[in-house]
Formats: sequence, structure tokens, C-alpha cells
Amino acid sequence: MAATWPIFQTKLTVYLTKKKGKQKETARKIALEYHKAVRTAFPTTIKGATPLTGNFKLIQKGFETSFDLAFKSKKAITPATWTPAALGIVAYWTGLAFNPIVPPPGYVPGVSNLVVFPGVPVAPLIWRAMNAKKERNVAKGLVRAFKTHLKSVSGVFIGNPIGSPSPVPFPWVGVG
Repeated sequence: MAATWPIFQTKLTVYLTKKKGKQKETARKIALEYHKAVRTAFPTTIKGATPLTGNFKLIQKGFETSFDLAFKSKKAITPATWTPAALGIVAYWTGLAFNPIVPPPGYVPGVSNLVVFPGVPVAPLIWRAMNAKKERNVAKGLVRAFKTHLKSVSGVFIGNPIGSPSPVPFPWVGVG
């Protein structure tokens, strides 16, 4: 199963529409729903190798900082305002481990499957999402930003190809 973005989008839309929470509560909601959505994600070339780790508090802290910058700034809000949120997402993926028991095609279960590049920060896309006029468009825009980011996450599976006596790295790019 891939990342559950429709559930994220629905839950965040309902929250934003009904709750009108404070900045910290909203940051926590975004981070928790993100974490839940990506628990079923996997490298696009290794179907079923889901994350073993992930610290949603890194995303929460990033969004809290961006919300503080946005609401306390006397200047216009720019994509740079959302850099802490984007970096929180990157930090979430830094060194993250995927299940090495699920091998890529042509391999037997491996010994490790780690993120080696945690992706490109997508602050401009988060900024665009946060400028949406309707709650559902904020959620939809965040999903677009998150999916774009995940396309740039890359890693390496270490394991043996079928019939090989020694491990051979299998690099991958993109999480879906």
C-alpha cells in the first residue's frame, strides 16, 4: 500500500474547517497525519518495504516555527517563511530506515535499507498551499508539496542478489 494521502487530506480538511486550532495544535495535527500517511509508503522500486522509524515531532517543530514566523512577521509572508516546515520534513527522512526484509526485484531479504538523501525542501509549495483560500485547498496543496518532496528522497538497499554470495547495493529514488 502506498502513502495514504486521501486520508491525510480528508482529516486535515475536517480539522481546519471545524477546529480552527491554535498554531501548535495545527502543527501537531499536520505532523501526526503526515506520519500516519507515510507509515505505508515505500521506495517506488521496493514495493512493501515500509518505514521502520520516523519522528513526527521534527515536522511539528518545523511547522510551529513557520507559523510563528508567519503570524509574528510585519513583512510579507514569503516561501522562506515556510523553510522551517520544509526542513522539518527533510529531517523526518534523514537516516530513516525501511524494512530490509522486503527486497527489491532479484534480491533476497537484505541487511539494511536506509535513506541516504532525505529530499529537497519544498518551502515554495508549502507557501502556495498555505495561501489557499479554502481549507480543503490548503490540505490538497500540502499533499502536493509532500508528494513532490517524496519524489526526491533516495536511499540504498543492501542485500544479496539471488545467487550471489556477497551483498550488492541497490540504490533507489522516490517514495510513494
